[in-house]
Parts: sequence; C-alpha cells; structure tokens
Amino acid sequence: MTYLKLCGCSLGPLGADALARTVFADHKGLVVVDLSRNALGVAGAKHVASALVGNSTLRRLDLSHNDLGPGGAAAFAACLPDNSGLRELCLDGNGLELSGALQVLGIVCHNFSSVKTHKGS
Repeated sequence: MTYLKLCGCSLGPLGADALARTVFADHKGLVVVDLSRNALGVAGAKHVASALVGNSTLRRLDLSHNDLGPGGAAAFAACLPDNSGLRELCLDGNGLELSGALQVLGIVCHNFSSVKTHKGS
C-alpha cells in the first residue's frame, strides 16, 4: 500500500494513535497519507508526529482541518528533523497561530531544500 486516504472519517485522537501504532509502523512503503478533517486535535497530532520519526518513505501528509493548534504544530516541528522523506505537509485550517506556524516554518526552512508548502485558508 502506498496511498492511504481517510479524510472525514472522524478518527479523533484514538484513531490517530491506532494508525500510528499499526499502519505507519507496518507499512513503511506509504508515500501519500490524507487524514484531513478527522478532528485529531493536539493529541492526535502527537501520535502521528511520533510515527514519522525515522520514516523515509512518506512524501505527502495532509492533516488539514484537524484542530491541531500551536501544540500540534510543535509536535510536527519536533519530529521533522528526524524525518528524511516528507516533502509536503498540509496543515491548512488548523488554527496554528503565528507561534505554531513559525515553529514548523523554522524547521522546514532549516532542514529541507525542496519542501512544498500550502498557503493556509
């Protein structure tokens, strides 16, 4: 499996935890994952971010509209230095606020030479 689309499935933080422990761990060949509109919240962001540490195959991750807030942004900022594969991270509509956006942007600009970003709405 290289593409997983579970947008709008109401996964919540518990679903994110289950995915992190199973799908992300067992399917190292995943290239694209769309978890948009799942109400993951900060807790869900932490689960997904922890699963990305050391991952080198995932290229695109869509977490738009998941209420991640600045705490979710911080979780991704912490995991990105240990992820060599991710090239596109969509965080639109998550209320990252300036502090969260700056955390992610700082890591992205420092660690990756060719990362596609999305303008938030």
